[in-house]
Amino acid sequence: MAPLSKPVLQGQPYKYSSLVSKNGERFIRVLTILPKGDERRLRCSLEIIDLNKSPVYDCLSYTWNDPLYHELSADPSKAKKQTGDPIKQIECDGKIISITENLEDALLQFSKTGYISNHVKGCQENEQGFIWIDAICINQKDNAEKSVQIGMMDEIYSGARRAIAWLGRCDEHTHPALEIIQRLKSIPLEKRQVTITDFEGPEYQSILGNPPISSQQWNDYAAFIQRAWFNRVWVIQEAFLAKHIDVLCGPHVLSWKHDMWEVAEFLKDTNLGTLLMIQAGGAAHPDRKFTTYVNNSLNNQCQLEAMKTEAAQKPLSLERLLAYSRHFQATQAQDYVFGLLGIWKFSQGMKELPKDMKPDYSRSKEPDFVAQVFTRYSWFIIQDTGDLNILSLVDDVSTRQQKCLPSWVPDYSVGFHVHPLAGVRRLDPEHQRWDASKNFPFEVPLRKDSKKLPVKGILFDTIEETAATYSEIMDQHQISSLLNLLAWYPAEKYPSGGSPLEAFWRTLIKNTFCQHPANVEARDAFQYLIVWHVMDLEDASDEFEENVNTDELSSLFDKTKTTIGEISSKYKNCAVIPDMNTINDTIEQLGSLDPGSEKKEKVDRVFDDISEAFRIAYSCRRLFRTKKNYLGIAAESLEAGDEVWVLAGATVPLILRPAENGENEKWKVIGEAYIHGIMNGEVVKEAGKKVQQIDLV
Repeated sequence: MAPLSKPVLQGQPYKYSSLVSKNGERFIRVLTILPKGDERRLRCSLEIIDLNKSPVYDCLSYTWNDPLYHELSADPSKAKKQTGDPIKQIECDGKIISITENLEDALLQFSKTGYISNHVKGCQENEQGFIWIDAICINQKDNAEKSVQIGMMDEIYSGARRAIAWLGRCDEHTHPALEIIQRLKSIPLEKRQVTITDFEGPEYQSILGNPPISSQQWNDYAAFIQRAWFNRVWVIQEAFLAKHIDVLCGPHVLSWKHDMWEVAEFLKDTNLGTLLMIQAGGAAHPDRKFTTYVNNSLNNQCQLEAMKTEAAQKPLSLERLLAYSRHFQATQAQDYVFGLLGIWKFSQGMKELPKDMKPDYSRSKEPDFVAQVFTRYSWFIIQDTGDLNILSLVDDVSTRQQKCLPSWVPDYSVGFHVHPLAGVRRLDPEHQRWDASKNFPFEVPLRKDSKKLPVKGILFDTIEETAATYSEIMDQHQISSLLNLLAWYPAEKYPSGGSPLEAFWRTLIKNTFCQHPANVEARDAFQYLIVWHVMDLEDASDEFEENVNTDELSSLFDKTKTTIGEISSKYKNCAVIPDMNTINDTIEQLGSLDPGSEKKEKVDRVFDDISEAFRIAYSCRRLFRTKKNYLGIAAESLEAGDEVWVLAGATVPLILRPAENGENEKWKVIGEAYIHGIMNGEVVKEAGKKVQQIDLV
């Protein structure tokens, strides 16, 4: 929740009475909108009710900041943008409360229509028009009250008759977007089982028919579902816990299930969502500072319903919830944790959060408050899961926003830049891909110093050399950097057996292809990845582009050809890294294929699959070779001299770096790693490995 700044009041400020209970009451405040007379301000009243008495009330789910997405508007610079500052005022029981513009828009809409008192099927009538709104019903200046009330959020939302999701006022995108929604939800189920690859293809035409949906209409829909509400972290809890959700945009009332979730599911399942994301990204205003991807909004809606289904079968872990929250946005970083505690408490069937789990705003003004919160709940996750797989959620240091965090604590306020190797969807042991610490007993460490995480580990190896990052390969054509590590590999055999060539291609896709363990099909597909990168470099070196040094690219192309020749000489009859003659022949064959032919479609599909496997594995990572000649990929910020460790309780190896201050037995986490040949207990099996007790800081 955003802190309220001090507005200029035109009247006496409202004075909140206490919500402290004496006999076990569960007090909250609820708002009633009073009939509007000649006054310019909205008139309201606050009343204290006891949740123990099962009162009838609604809850408002909304955003404090600007609710609209402007980047698909004709001229975003001219759009009227709201702030999250409380610059509007309402009269409450004769006194003044300052609120945001978006909240005022919602209250004005309710005041015009009396919507809060509308009938909800299967529920008691809200005859008194009670509604709970966080910014008004919680005294935002009382940290003790905020801590208690936020700890009750699961009770407040699950006890409400319904949640009203307020998307904000209408804009130029609203009406076309609503027409799209009505059209999409009317498509029969039997027509939905297809994959749409482009807006001109036969599958698209057969489903959507006539009249065609224009690019502008799709952009209008994209702008609608990228409104801030869909990406706000508190929404997860509010929508998850609500018995019933009505979605309001201006005067328009939508069904969460039929208009939002089912349409999002349809777009996601048919690939239309991805096409829409690409189109909207190209149409967004070029001066935008950032964009929210369409697929995030669609996935968020689908994931929310999936979590509801899962929670009905088993309790949700806090680890999974905090990982999920990283796909959303929050005004204050601590809300990435506090905004999920209600779901966790509800899912666990608890009446009260454990004392050490309750939100605490008493230290919120301290500069490291967010770091305290993230560290505190990371400790709890380790105690709850009984392992160290939370370390797989630690992103590269360059992406972290909370600079005071210990290196082993994930930054929950930043979206994932990599796909974690040890996923938060915990699989059954028989389906688990990797277990680097197999048969290495783990004991949950004692929490003596919250910033230090004591662990037991085995120092396996040290990084000797590194290659280019994903962005350098894609943007600067540095494919030769990867190939050099293979061409200059200083041994004939790989340490764990097999060819260095096999270890090379398997490492670059973390031994995974189309979400399954890599096989011969993946090996055969890998050549297309090499062919494409060489072709792309050749094209770039031949064509003049602004701010591109073609001489430099020509030199790089020559070096790449030389490296490929060295690999061909070193690894005879190698199809994985084809020689230049084979690459040129392949490029010529691909160029001669009929764009609509079955063979062309098959090749495109194979290339898309291997490119995606490489992207998922290598994004925000880099290839490295260790002193013992093992190949691996890990966080971009790794350096020669960093160490490879296998820690008890961690299913994948970790890259650690000795602390800069030279303290003994203290290391920083650089990130998790895929290292070919040591992913399933091989290090633990080796004799003579000394187990060390170290601290992660």
